[in-house]
Amino acid sequence: MDLGSPFLVTLMLLGYVLTVASITRLINYDQVLDPVRLFIARRMSAAHEQAAQAELEGHPTVQEYAIRRRDRWALASDFMSCPWCVSPYVAAACAPALVEVLNWPYWTMFWIVPAARYLVGWANRWVADPTQIVDSV
Repeated sequence: MDLGSPFLVTLMLLGYVLTVASITRLINYDQVLDPVRLFIARRMSAAHEQAAQAELEGHPTVQEYAIRRRDRWALASDFMSCPWCVSPYVAAACAPALVEVLNWPYWTMFWIVPAARYLVGWANRWVADPTQIVDSV
């Protein structure tokens, strides 16, 4: 099989972008990772409650610490639900395999990864679901 033909290269690039989109969708929306999302949501809620309690009791240092913790968990939650945020990491993890199979120089990853990220983020507007975390407890 000659991987130098334009048809096969196009097919491999399409498969790469679809793989990145599938893994990104798994991380962003799939129920398999709902336990991780629940863990993050619970931690964020606990930190928020701790900040409110510290404010009522007049402990500004504890309150500031709890607010920082809440903000870190909120950032993690936002990251897990943002395809524009997740897709570059997924694309970067998958790119070496594509470059190796196509026998391209490794510097080509510097344009493959941003292109895949853009395509996945752009296509997300048609396939995005509202995130609903399912607690099976």
